[in-house]
Amino acid sequence: MKKILFFFLLSLIVLPAEAQDSVLTKLPTYRDAAYLAKLYKKASRASGRWEEYTEDKKNFINTLRKYNIEFTKESLCKNPFLQSECIAIYRTINSEIHNSIGTGDEQVVDPGPYILPPTSKSLLSTISSYSWQGAMLQGTASFMAQRFKDELTSYSVGLLLTKIENHKELEVLFQHSYKYIKNLNRTGVYYASDLNQLRYHAELDLQDLPQNSFESIRQKIPNTNRHLLFMLDETEFYYTLLQEFGRQSNPSQAIDILVDRYKTEHSELVTVQLLNYAFRDVQPSDRIWISADSLKDKDVNLFFKALLYQQLESAGSDIGLQVYVDNYAENFPALFRKLEDSFNSLRQSKTPSFDLLKDYLLQVFYIYEPILKVKYSNIGTHVDLPTMGKILTKTLDLSNTITEKQYSFIFPQLLSISTDIYPEIFISDSESFRLLSFLIDLTMVKDGGEVQDLIQAAVLPIGSAAIKRANKISVTINGYVGATIGAEGLKGADIKSTGLNYGLTAPIGFTLSFKNMAKKGSWSIFASVLDIGSLVNQNLSDEVSTDTDVRFEQFLAPGLGLFYNVGKSPFTLGVHGTYNPAKREYNSVDQHSRHIDTWRFNASVLVDIPFFNLHIGK
Repeated sequence: MKKILFFFLLSLIVLPAEAQDSVLTKLPTYRDAAYLAKLYKKASRASGRWEEYTEDKKNFINTLRKYNIEFTKESLCKNPFLQSECIAIYRTINSEIHNSIGTGDEQVVDPGPYILPPTSKSLLSTISSYSWQGAMLQGTASFMAQRFKDELTSYSVGLLLTKIENHKELEVLFQHSYKYIKNLNRTGVYYASDLNQLRYHAELDLQDLPQNSFESIRQKIPNTNRHLLFMLDETEFYYTLLQEFGRQSNPSQAIDILVDRYKTEHSELVTVQLLNYAFRDVQPSDRIWISADSLKDKDVNLFFKALLYQQLESAGSDIGLQVYVDNYAENFPALFRKLEDSFNSLRQSKTPSFDLLKDYLLQVFYIYEPILKVKYSNIGTHVDLPTMGKILTKTLDLSNTITEKQYSFIFPQLLSISTDIYPEIFISDSESFRLLSFLIDLTMVKDGGEVQDLIQAAVLPIGSAAIKRANKISVTINGYVGATIGAEGLKGADIKSTGLNYGLTAPIGFTLSFKNMAKKGSWSIFASVLDIGSLVNQNLSDEVSTDTDVRFEQFLAPGLGLFYNVGKSPFTLGVHGTYNPAKREYNSVDQHSRHIDTWRFNASVLVDIPFFNLHIGK
């Protein structure tokens, strides 16, 4: 045993690092060590007869070579475990020692390649086979389940994106997203990366949403309502103007810069530019514009008004009539000073807040407001300036919400802006806002699971049973849960062929629903496939019982039903006939148990649970 251990350790150690490849790692080390020990013992007892066993010597040497040990004194003695025995091993195997005793006639068989015994090999093969088959079945089932989920998700994406494409309003509000969705719908194939790209486009569209919202509202206002359309145009322009003011270094320079850009269509800007210079303070001064006290001197006041009138007249302004000069002289010093103060507060703040910026921009609007009042009066157009200021304030809030990425507030802010301008716009268009909410929410999701949940919520929201009551026609993958009672017939039993059954039912299948135009409810034709509640359904016959050995076919319940969907509630009443294979366990007169098929015709009170909308027709 000591020599076996000796050769076993020898086999583990002798491999040079460069020789320890994948072949050497698969050698039967212990078996070879035991084989070498037997050969060495035999050689030690040979007493001069070793030459008769040249084949054993050859096997000894070849076994060593499998482990990269050459049968030389140098190679043997190089191994630290063989150093003390290397000379003896070399001389014994070469028959140089003849004083050992023993017959030497026992035969040592080369173990050959390592092969498992037949029984063990068969067992291993069986285990591997079962493991492989089980893994295949489990893997295939998991793959099929995931693919089923993925296919439903892909179909949901298709339905959702088709809805978005059909709502032209979203083409204006989310222009990049709409264009991308339109291209996707042409192929009808959707990948996870497509949703990531859609999210990117939606984020771009959010930056333009305040501006695009004006165009969206404009498309819904009747062309005959010219006053409202004009106010919308003016509001949109002044929102753009205020945004430009926010980018300039100071308000006085901004007035000069912007008048050159927009004076062709907005002559009131020329008047404000004129007043900007007219009310400038005397240099040197730390203020841009004069205060109201500066015009208290009678002579100063007189000459100021005279010169201002001449300026307005020579500028060809249709706004600066003589009747308004007094008003300008009285009000504009205070307006300009408020504008300057709000600008200084914003500039001097170490951490400028949005509230300071908004106050400054609204002060800009208040500078233009008196001029706009004159303008609208002269052209005979009524514009509610307080409402216009209110809309501008909310639009600035919306812009800040987007900048701060507080996307959950976008929808109510956008709705508030729209209803302030034209309350009738969104009364009958709630679906547009649901789809809009989806695009907004898409920019907030963090992973694929949230995207999938978002899609499912958009396609089939909570309370989706009401969809059947609200639309002319709908097709859904549907489930129901409720109480049932009715007749049950037995096929192949030598007992009474029919009886009463009752209990819980939970059928799953396809539902085609029609709205009842005369009433609030709707009718549904239900084609069932499964009934997962059927196992607890009881039969009153003593000879027949529910089979407790659960098998897949027990849940099969192909059938057809007619249901009435009650009002706006999720409750459904109806009748349903099914065929149920191998549903019952029957003990015949000869005491043999077998499974028998049944049919049922039941009346049920159910809760409607749509899983997925396949089609909705309005």
